[in-house]
Amino acid sequence: IKEEILGAAYPNGSILVRFPLPLGAYLGRIVPEEEFNELESVIKQLMAVKKERLGSDHRAECQSILFESRIPVEASLANSLSLIVRDEINYNIELP
Repeated sequence: IKEEILGAAYPNGSILVRFPLPLGAYLGRIVPEEEFNELESVIKQLMAVKKERLGSDHRAECQSILFESRIPVEASLANSLSLIVRDEINYNIELP
C-alpha cells in the first residue's frame, strides 16, 4: 500500500479503506470511488440496523446485508464492515 500511495499508482478519486482485523491492526486496500460507494452503502445499511436494533439480536439482519450485498473486496474482509460500524472506526482516507 505504501508504495502504491507514494507512487500514486491508483486511479484518480481512489480511496484508502482501512479494514480492521479481528484481533487488532488493519489491512488497507485502495479502491476506486465506485467501489468505495458500494462499501459505504453496506456500511450505512449496517449503521441503520445498529441504530434500530441495538440491544436486541441483530445477527440475522447483519448477515442478510452482508450476504445479499455486492462487496467489492475479498470475502474475508466482509466481517470487517461490522467491526467498522460497531466500533465507529474512521475507515477511509481520500487520496490526493
